[in-house]
Amino acid sequence: NERRLPSIVNSLNPDIICLTGDYINKIEALDAVRRMVGELKARYGIYAVRGNWDVAAASNVDIFMGLKVKMLMGEGERIAISGNNIYIAGLDVNDDSALPQALATRARDDFTILLFHYPDLIEDLKGYDIDLYLSGHTHGGQVALPFYGAVLTFSKYGKKYERGLHRVGETLLYVNRGIGTEGLPIRFLSRPEVTLFEIIGKGK
Repeated sequence: NERRLPSIVNSLNPDIICLTGDYINKIEALDAVRRMVGELKARYGIYAVRGNWDVAAASNVDIFMGLKVKMLMGEGERIAISGNNIYIAGLDVNDDSALPQALATRARDDFTILLFHYPDLIEDLKGYDIDLYLSGHTHGGQVALPFYGAVLTFSKYGKKYERGLHRVGETLLYVNRGIGTEGLPIRFLSRPEVTLFEIIGKGK
């Protein structure tokens, strides 16, 4: 999947690429991940946050060293596209308390995207005006059962936000299944996933 991913993503001609963590589960995988991400192309940049496996396997390593990837760790960045502003805020996996700091330079009319590895902040975002919250972590369960879904998610909400799109208040949460595995290298009824969002701006 790591070898196939760049051609799939690049064929979509993305303006922005967002990565939500769990890139490696052992340090030996670092070169393969760097090769994969180094082939990705996005007109306005690639933005990333760390996942729990990244911290466990390489806590003191700059995973994307030398690559054109902006790792967001309690900070945000504004991107102007065709007269519209998109603000991307990112939280490190172990510091969700940095959300106010990450939003500090946001303007009122910015379309706001939050990157955080866990989906577990979704019910605590009232008043923050987050438009789109992108997460991973659950792997869609990795192993799922017919009519039941994910067997394990390791989310504090269990199966409630195990995968896919959810609306909570004014925020859209998307929990991506990712492309890899952890533990046993098995996926069942939880296929690897690349997600494309089309955000329609205000006409000028």
